[in-house]
Amino acid sequence: MRKGRSCSSPVLTEQTTEQITWSHLAQLSPTGDSWPGSSVRCLKPERPVWTVPAPGVARWSGSAQPLGGGVAHGVREVLLGSDPSGVILSQRGSERLGQLRAEHPWVRPDVTSLVIDGRGRARWWTFAGWRANLWLARAGADLRRDVAAIDDLTVALDPGATLEQLHQVISEATEASIELTPWVTAEAVDGLKFAECLPRSLATEVIARRLADPESTTRVLGERLVGWRDAT
Repeated sequence: MRKGRSCSSPVLTEQTTEQITWSHLAQLSPTGDSWPGSSVRCLKPERPVWTVPAPGVARWSGSAQPLGGGVAHGVREVLLGSDPSGVILSQRGSERLGQLRAEHPWVRPDVTSLVIDGRGRARWWTFAGWRANLWLARAGADLRRDVAAIDDLTVALDPGATLEQLHQVISEATEASIELTPWVTAEAVDGLKFAECLPRSLATEVIARRLADPESTTRVLGERLVGWRDAT
């Protein structure tokens, strides 16, 4: 597992087999910021998990590594058809990659998408990475009153969220309005190394800064937004 990058976090989304598939796809990222194969296992929680009142969210203490903005952006490039040089896929890998590309026909370069599935569930596909998505979720808090899921590639929105509403959220987003500090939990602060040596407010700020990815966040807010309704 890669060392040197802290991932102490107040909230982590529930892990699914779909996300494990994405982690494999991320290793094909043409950005050059790929993970070694041994890092894939860190997407699975290896420490005690407990539920919280928010729907679709699990928490655990530990150092699970999320996808960074560069790798998440690389996932979009691979879905768009990029085949990184020097990568040889097995037949099954090639078939699975083709299937993933076919399952995401709405992916476009330099575009984020609000995708509504056949059950009315809304997801904002940002391809921003988990840290940036925490901040983007903060920006869209008014559209996330009934959901809480955030992952490396998407931010869940309430059923019924519209493209116009999300457009407005993006246009009104400022550094102050997406400040993450109010979301930092006491558990995260208590888990910070040498937390007892810092004032509570400073420890909270340290965690918020560690979870920041301003470059990826800014990129998403500047990209074009489109809507897609998936009948499946």
